[in-house]
Amino acid sequence: MIKSGDYQYILLTDGTAELTNYTAYAEFLTVPAQIDGHAVASIGSEAFINSEFLSSIILPDCLTTIGIDAFCGCSFLTSITLPMSIRVIDGALMDDYSGVTVSVREGSYAKSWCVEKNVHYKIIEPTTAPDSDFTWDVQENSVTITKYSGSDTVCIVPKTLDGKPVTAIGDNAFTLNATLTRVVLPDTVTSIGDFAFAECSALTSITLPDQLTSIGDYALAKCSALTSITLPNALTSIGNYAFTECSALTSITLPDELTSIGNCALFSCSGLTSITLPDTLTSIGNGAFKSCLALTSVTIPAGVTGIGDSAFYNCTSLEEVVISANAALRTIGDNAFVSCTSLEKVVIPT
Repeated sequence: MIKSGDYQYILLTDGTAELTNYTAYAEFLTVPAQIDGHAVASIGSEAFINSEFLSSIILPDCLTTIGIDAFCGCSFLTSITLPMSIRVIDGALMDDYSGVTVSVREGSYAKSWCVEKNVHYKIIEPTTAPDSDFTWDVQENSVTITKYSGSDTVCIVPKTLDGKPVTAIGDNAFTLNATLTRVVLPDTVTSIGDFAFAECSALTSITLPDQLTSIGDYALAKCSALTSITLPNALTSIGNYAFTECSALTSITLPDELTSIGNCALFSCSGLTSITLPDTLTSIGNGAFKSCLALTSVTIPAGVTGIGDSAFYNCTSLEEVVISANAALRTIGDNAFVSCTSLEKVVIPT
């Protein structure tokens, strides 16, 4: 047993600390994330037992385990904040939950535990992610985020890092993250790199800034939980495969100034039922809407000069295609509407 300040602790085999006893008398307490340089990963059984002065306690973001009856006998405790990092709560936290509010994050283990144990809880609104969750490259007057390593389900990206504005999300920065459900980008970001959010399998929502001008290839490919997205009006093109295989996507709002949709940009978005193409659009890439199995109708704007090969191939629910009046359309690629087995009506202006 090691004593440090108001705590006693032991070292676990991985070098992290388990708090075993609290010896002070604070009313409002924030448990430290580190003790003697060791991350606080666990609170042991009965560690805070009979801390009768304790009214409110906030536990650190690195904490993963809370032992049985850790807060037993804390008869004046009214508020406890459990971090997103919690993975195990062993039995009961305390002997009586009446009058206690447990603050948790949406989608967290702690929330699920509260529901299971019928413990009163409230959801904490997420705050901007800490700088320590990111690595980045510094340009002369801006920052590009190159990697996100946080564990939260919600990431609100900061506007600045190293005192410089975050203007870009780099290639692969969030790729293969299986925890994130929501991302909010700051209004300083103008570009999203290739594969930036690819295969973020739990991502249901991403908020894009109005100033965004570029979305890279495969930027949100295979985000299989993403249900809807609004693209900002500053965006004029969508990269190749940008939203390919976003199978839960039912709604996408395209920008008013969009001119081109890349190859296979929405390939196999099998939940997409409708799409409104803006009047500014001039080209639809190869396979752009291929295998959008739920798409029922589409109107090709007058400014479109070319529809790529297999652009609407295998859109098996597509019933109607309308070519706008005064159309500039000159080319329709090979297999553009092949295997559209429900297609009954094509309106061509005279």
